Amino acid sequence: MNRSIFSVIGKAISVLHFQKQKNVAAMMSKYGLGSVSYGFLSYLKDRDGITQRELCSILYIDDALASRAMGTLVNKGFVKRLRSGTDARSYELYLTQKGKEVLPELLKMYEDWWKEITAGINRQKIDILCSVLKEISEKAIGQELFPAITE
Repeated sequence: MNRSIFSVIGKAISVLHFQKQKNVAAMMSKYGLGSVSYGFLSYLKDRDGITQRELCSILYIDDALASRAMGTLVNKGFVKRLRSGTDARSYELYLTQKGKEVLPELLKMYEDWWKEITAGINRQKIDILCSVLKEISEKAIGQELFPAITE
């Protein structure tokens, strides 16, 4: 492959990531939260009791950033953080009722944004893109990124 192809890939991923972060930040500002909070809330949806350390590992987020963001989520009443019963150094995370109530709106806004920017691109191209990006990402980090993509 020639060098310009790598530049296009890098630039495209960078632009997409920046625009996604900008969109998520705008969504979250309504609740006084930062963009990293979206990842936590959406991931906790079906994983009550996961530890903060596990969540950081799964989402590839720095522990210090996670602690600050989680502190905000706790202080604003979206998440409950309880000391683990099996490891006093760990906290288990749970969505509160408030967190559960706002999550459907956040998920819909996020999905609507992705639908808007992928409108007109056929599903086969999207599936190929997802597969290739997953493969490249896994090579970059040397491990499986996440389970198979499903609808």
